[in-house]
Amino acid sequence: MLARVTCSSIMPPDPLKGKSYRPSRGLRSATVSGRSSHRRVIFSPRHSSLFWRTLKSDAPSPPIGLILLLCIMMLLLEGCFGRPQLPKTADIQDDMAAFSEKPHYEPPGLEASPLWRETWQHSGRTLDVSYMAPLAEGRYPLILYFPGLGEDAAAGHLWRSAWVAAGYAVLTLQATHDRDATRHLNADDQHDLRMIAHPRFSREASRQRLLDVDYVLKECQRLREMGDPAFRKADDQQLIVAGYDLGAQTAALLAGEQHPGVKDPAPIAPVIAGILLSPHVDLAAGGLESRYDRIDTPLLIVTGTEDHDPYGISSPSLRTAIFKQSPPGQKYLLMLDYGLHQQLAGKSLTEQDPDLQEHEESPLPDEAVEAMNKGQHGRRGGSSSGRHPPAGSTMLLETRFNPHHYGQQLTAIATTSVAFLDATVKHSPKAAQWLASDSTAWLGKIAVLQHR
Repeated sequence: MLARVTCSSIMPPDPLKGKSYRPSRGLRSATVSGRSSHRRVIFSPRHSSLFWRTLKSDAPSPPIGLILLLCIMMLLLEGCFGRPQLPKTADIQDDMAAFSEKPHYEPPGLEASPLWRETWQHSGRTLDVSYMAPLAEGRYPLILYFPGLGEDAAAGHLWRSAWVAAGYAVLTLQATHDRDATRHLNADDQHDLRMIAHPRFSREASRQRLLDVDYVLKECQRLREMGDPAFRKADDQQLIVAGYDLGAQTAALLAGEQHPGVKDPAPIAPVIAGILLSPHVDLAAGGLESRYDRIDTPLLIVTGTEDHDPYGISSPSLRTAIFKQSPPGQKYLLMLDYGLHQQLAGKSLTEQDPDLQEHEESPLPDEAVEAMNKGQHGRRGGSSSGRHPPAGSTMLLETRFNPHHYGQQLTAIATTSVAFLDATVKHSPKAAQWLASDSTAWLGKIAVLQHR
């Protein structure tokens, strides 16, 4: 019995005539037809399952050759879509340690005081607040750190620890409204996540967060004037802003971004530097050409070529707009090769994660899998979605994502941000020299540091 096979995105064109391709989402299907049979074969590449849906109950069984062909198709799909091997937490820590052994910028490390954390309330809002500073007595420039959506005041541990060790005090604040926004969601609730996230990037939400900052700074000043030993160390006249994801939006506004419809932040001490990790850039808001005209403070933007947020609000190409559009002068852009959105959160690698323990999975999100499977048709040309290979693909996609780079890039972010702070806030010639030239050889292929 002659058979015709119709499939999508599975194999190269079959020599049998009548072969055609149709796009499909999620499932891949093949239609087998002959003189007295018509069966539709449906199998899922995600679960490597193969089953028959019989459209005619009296249809005869397919020939053995066709069954073998379908099995080969299934194996090829498993190679294309299966989850690649990702680094475990221990491997990431090893990569970070090994990369740190290479000569790089490293100021004398200071021991940190224990993490201080409280809940503050004002104007009907509840704030999750934490504070870290060097243990040694002294006055240290104050960094205001704003976590991402769904994170608490203990977030950004890798970055905060590096900054404190370099001689900075770090005050972290997050409204519980934003902290608890995503706790009830699981990995399959992407639509709900977008519905939750979009209002939190709005003008009104931004205005509320600026009021939170004003309240927290006044409260810190009150505590310092009362003689609180911890807050005596914080020098809020040398104020630095830093943020990730949603927090990067707040930091950018405090650094001078003009958000249409958002009033200028309440008068505070001048911001002398800013660090934006995965900054939010809303193209639909308009005014992109003039939105960053007033950011004359030194700025470090950190993003990656695969820095896709899970909300679908911004994109890797847009995140560089602040670097390109703000006035030149001590503006830096650290672009991580295949750097991921979750990677920029700086999550502690020593925390126990129940999900990782249960599934023995890597801490990398699914976007890492997307980056690995995108290969040569990602940012280097072609489609940027990368979720499926092009129709009629005849070979497995080349893997360009190097799992060892994940840990190395975490070290690169911490080191570069400390050098940036020391160069712009403490005016260290050594740090400025490292940023200007020495960093290139150290970063190698994992990232590119630009300056304007």
